[in-house]
Amino acid sequence: MTGIVIAVRPSDAGGLSSFRNFPGLEAAEGEGLLWFRAPMDFPWRNVPCEGAWRVDAEQRLIPFGKTVPEKRLPELTWRPVAEVLPVKLPVSGMPAGKVRAVVVRPEKTDDGPEPSFLRLPWQVWRDYALGAPKVRLQNWMFVRTAENEALVLGAPVPPLPGHAYVLQEDALLVPEGWLFRSAFELELLLEGLKSTQSEPSIYLFGQDGMCERIPAAIFVPATRQAVRAADQTATHE
Repeated sequence: MTGIVIAVRPSDAGGLSSFRNFPGLEAAEGEGLLWFRAPMDFPWRNVPCEGAWRVDAEQRLIPFGKTVPEKRLPELTWRPVAEVLPVKLPVSGMPAGKVRAVVVRPEKTDDGPEPSFLRLPWQVWRDYALGAPKVRLQNWMFVRTAENEALVLGAPVPPLPGHAYVLQEDALLVPEGWLFRSAFELELLLEGLKSTQSEPSIYLFGQDGMCERIPAAIFVPATRQAVRAADQTATHE
């Protein structure tokens, strides 16, 4: 089978719940991950995955944006995706200070804006940034987290697998495909969050309304020099 293959941590599997009925989507377990294979039109960027590849007829996995296979797809037992995915939606976990749970929750939507925030494995971002043209890097700011992940801010987001979010009111980040709909509740939410903080921040929401704060000052412009410095800093810690 040719198409797309993605690898997902079991804790993130709920992020595919809305795709349970996607035509041609299958799932398997192996190497401590959940694997999903799908046709080429599957919206893989909407999925919180550890890796995403094109798979050729010889079952070789080719990273998006590259032409050389990275590895071969493991031998797996594929099942209908509905047998593997949980029905409930997950809590979005992000490496930032928890603020509080809120009553207001984002709602699922089909007409939201393009994502402007991406959380992904550090190594994936590092390798991409060190090879990307300077003019493309100018679109983004980033930070490396203690969990060895990259948080990349800017639109459009890099064409890489990860958790994608959209920005509302220049301060609220919600999973792609979700939005706060009520203007009144949104205003109250912003006032409540900002009243508890003394520094500019952005607030990351899961689908359940749980909020996590990220100080805006920790982001730095995406340059090759900054990426190398972040990589070296972590190496010596």
